[in-house]
Amino acid sequence: MLLPSYLQRLSSASTILVSTFAIAALLMMGQAWAASTETVLYTFRGGKDGAVPYGGVILKSKGTLYGTTHYGGGGPCSDVNGRGCGTVFELGLSGGTWSEHVLHRFQSGSDGDRPWASLTLDANGNLFGTTVSGGNQLCTSGCGTVFEMVQDSGHWTEQIVYAFGGQALDGAYPQASLVFDGQGNLYSTTYSGGGETGISAGTIFELSPDGSGGWKETILYNFPYFGAGGFPAAGVVLDRTGNLYGTTLGGGGFCPEDYCGTVYELARMNNSWSERTLYQFKGYPDALWPYAGVILDRQGNLYGTTPPGGQVCADPGCGTVYELARAGGTWSESIIHSFDGSDGQGPAFGNLVFDRIGNLYGTTASGGAYGFGTVFKLAPVQGGWQETVLYNFQGGPDGGTPFAGLVLDSQGNLYGTTTAGGAGPCPKGCGVVYKIVP
Repeated sequence: MLLPSYLQRLSSASTILVSTFAIAALLMMGQAWAASTETVLYTFRGGKDGAVPYGGVILKSKGTLYGTTHYGGGGPCSDVNGRGCGTVFELGLSGGTWSEHVLHRFQSGSDGDRPWASLTLDANGNLFGTTVSGGNQLCTSGCGTVFEMVQDSGHWTEQIVYAFGGQALDGAYPQASLVFDGQGNLYSTTYSGGGETGISAGTIFELSPDGSGGWKETILYNFPYFGAGGFPAAGVVLDRTGNLYGTTLGGGGFCPEDYCGTVYELARMNNSWSERTLYQFKGYPDALWPYAGVILDRQGNLYGTTPPGGQVCADPGCGTVYELARAGGTWSESIIHSFDGSDGQGPAFGNLVFDRIGNLYGTTASGGAYGFGTVFKLAPVQGGWQETVLYNFQGGPDGGTPFAGLVLDSQGNLYGTTTAGGAGPCPKGCGVVYKIVP
């Protein structure tokens, strides 16, 4: 729908099956495989309970997870992945058993439809998210929304925070998560819309409380696409001084199918904002098309993934994990891991996550021992990073094709979602919520 052609091919199926010979060869070379345990917490059935969670889950407290599904829910939308316009769901743990409670079923009208990204919690425990479409009907299927789920006496109600207009100087099709600053303002991106010259290459926006119970939208930056980037699929991350960092699919160096993408900074300058491109991806065997966003380490360095690119597989590559290191006012990029297919391929949507001791965790949407994706760990070692495959999805009841990232609990357990596998009427299964004990 909003994917570049490479990711459309990746999302349609797990396209690479690793041969027994290749796996055996890697084992002989010392490839790290961990004996981690996966537990399926919930299997989506494709009906009113939801289907195909592109976004991950968030952990509100021990034993409570929240997330969204892109399909299902029983609304007026209909397609082969299960009837419905998507849901917001809660998974609760009681007596050792996880059960799902659907908090909202989108209806494709003013309330929005097709939530793509993970949710965000505010200080009061309310949930905030985005829908790719629905809302303002100036766009063909609606320009998308920012919504809030408010809890009162155990009952949840959806409220529209903002409906995008899609016209010049506004955005359209938000498919990324939101982030709060310390003053309660929200920041994220729209994939399209904006632009004063007719080029709708996306925006970075702020939503701030207006003092009367509503929200005011401010467009902080309109992407021009050419050179400086465009089409930000991921959201933003804030540093300690309030600067924003993110990625774009467009802009940067020229790749065979399009531009290769960028990493950018939006710096706060008194009452204005200034954008600069920190890195322009160069394409294979470097990296290209950063669909996921970036995260910051304690030193202010940035880490992210790209679904193609890398130095192992043939053009366009099986994907990378990259670092942008800051030294004074300059940034330098290095590929800290190139996937080779056997350890995963195509880390597509989800951001990486750090644990307390500096290990990185993420997912790949394809590849691995069975072709249905992996959960991986990157540990810093002297002179580089050591990758460990924590889990290889089989595409059956255990799930398959995880597009979203992971969340860690205080014990170091990992939680995530898969878009396929499990059960239900969806062609490849309607997806699952899972837990990994490393």
